[in-house]
Amino acid sequence: MKDSSIEQVIDTLPVLIAYIDENERYRYVNGEYKKWLGVNVENIIGRTVCDVMGDERYQRVVEHIHMVLKGNEVSYEVEMPKNQTFFARYIPIINNLGESEGFSVLVEDITENKRLEQEKSTLVEKLQLALDEIQTLKGTISICCYCHDIRDEEGSWNRLEAYIANHSEAAFSHGVCPNCLVKARVEAGLIE
Repeated sequence: MKDSSIEQVIDTLPVLIAYIDENERYRYVNGEYKKWLGVNVENIIGRTVCDVMGDERYQRVVEHIHMVLKGNEVSYEVEMPKNQTFFARYIPIINNLGESEGFSVLVEDITENKRLEQEKSTLVEKLQLALDEIQTLKGTISICCYCHDIRDEEGSWNRLEAYIANHSEAAFSHGVCPNCLVKARVEAGLIE
């Protein structure tokens, strides 16, 4: 593959790829820079990172640039104005004498990924709250087989309604089922 073919491939990648020298000047940028910055590639080559990015954005990345120029590989996420988040990776380029000649850059826009992570996190929190509510009455409950009172965690016996009211958000309305209505009428002597 010829160098021009490789450059065509690199220009089509949806990430920023660059070579920046030890003086923080761009020596190579791929075609994606024009899409992201709206500036022709020729107008970037030879300019400093601060000139191209502007002072506010430069201040967010300068410490990482200093680290890579000392020979350290650097990866980080950075939030930029307009609620954009980028993942950047800087790889030092070291000559035969062990000196830094600059670094290569790979930057990816991860704004959408971050938005989806936040949505997922919010859904997980909501699901956890729902699960906590559902599990309120989970487990074995001791109930009297005669009066149907329930023994709580401290060993006290409580009316069924009181126990459920203390352990859930359920509310009660009272009525009489058909079987109990017959029993009540028999006990009252209303029917035989």
